[in-house]
Amino acid sequence: MNEQIKLTLIIIVSVIVGVGAFTYGALTANPDQKQTSVVASTPKPAKIDLTKQLQTERSTIIGVLTSAYPKISSDYTIADGKLYNKGEWYGTTLTYHGKDTLSRDTLRVLMQKKQGLWILRTTPPRLLLSTVEFPDVPKSILTAINQPVSLPAGSEN
Repeated sequence: MNEQIKLTLIIIVSVIVGVGAFTYGALTANPDQKQTSVVASTPKPAKIDLTKQLQTERSTIIGVLTSAYPKISSDYTIADGKLYNKGEWYGTTLTYHGKDTLSRDTLRVLMQKKQGLWILRTTPPRLLLSTVEFPDVPKSILTAINQPVSLPAGSEN
């Protein structure tokens, strides 16, 4: 082939490719009109009143706790406790008031609501709750439950 014909074919192919690319870009480009984006606003969940929820759930929670450990009702005072997050965690302390003055430790209880049922996570209740033992529990909940409490008064013997 002649050099002149080769050059002519290269120019024609280049023009065809360029026009094709330009046309494709024009057909697939977003129009230069003002675009409006619709932001789907999800309604904020109503703030959960955990205090009211605790009042309704407390009897169930105490029932689960005392059925697992019946001596709790006779040897310990169960603090009011508190619900955490969206009401799926419960924590409280057990203050000893039995006859053994050497066993006056305050114990901590952690419960979790799963599928509508309260499950005792601390089996047995513990002196302190750690993130090592409960890695799936938010640290803020464990910290709140582990707050220091005073020891119950003992006898002067």
